[in-house]
Amino acid sequence: MARPSIDLGSEAAAIGKAVRARRERLKESREAFAKRAKVSPRMLQTLENGESTKFVIERLERIEDAAGWESGSILGRMARGEPPIERSDVVDSNESTKADPGTSADDISVEAVGEEIVQHIYRDLAVDTSDLSEEEAAELTRRALEHARAQVTLFVQAERARKKRSDA
Repeated sequence: MARPSIDLGSEAAAIGKAVRARRERLKESREAFAKRAKVSPRMLQTLENGESTKFVIERLERIEDAAGWESGSILGRMARGEPPIERSDVVDSNESTKADPGTSADDISVEAVGEEIVQHIYRDLAVDTSDLSEEEAAELTRRALEHARAQVTLFVQAERARKKRSDA
């Protein structure tokens, strides 16, 4: 069965350059980055050099994750010519890594993480619906959030079932 793929079209070269720049900013070799992204170095080279426009979606998502970009950066934002959004949990090797001594992982609440994700969703929706009327944008946003809520419920149920199987 063929894996779902996407043709990045005219944005392929720009996306490839952005991936290379991000990899270099993270000070990783092509081989190390490819290994972390679970793709071949040749596939990564093909993307970075703009040698192809068609890629398996799953591989692009793994590259996106390894680059520390939010989900949808390559397939959504960059495919439209927009810059990727970097995740806050990824630190460049050029940045300071001083942690707040008074903060522990236990201090991070589920609600805080959820609020941050919801803010990213709203920001992306605002960009994605900016060409629509206010009424159309509001309706599309409402429907998208309803869909996201249903997906979250399905995901949680699937993860619970997986955990139950692994605990058995």
